Amino acid sequence: MTAMSWTAYIGAAALLLLAGISKLAGMVGVYEAVGIGQWLRYAAGSIEVMTAVSLLLPLPTSVGGIGLALTVAEAGCTHLALIAASAP
Repeated sequence: MTAMSWTAYIGAAALLLLAGISKLAGMVGVYEAVGIGQWLRYAAGSIEVMTAVSLLLPLPTSVGGIGLALTVAEAGCTHLALIAASAP
């Protein structure tokens, strides 16, 4: 890998790690508004942290891609649930 690609991997991993830690350490109100429970917050935070770690390890790219796909799917479901909860 080149230095440019490592820079992109490290940047993406740092952002995912920060997002995952913020979900695990807080954001209780957002997930309470969804109404599903706190298990989704723990699952989303764990997926983001594991994906961040997998981007820095010499694993096949499909492992990181699966983690990123799960992160995007969870974010979309949470957003749709928030919209549904706020609708009159």
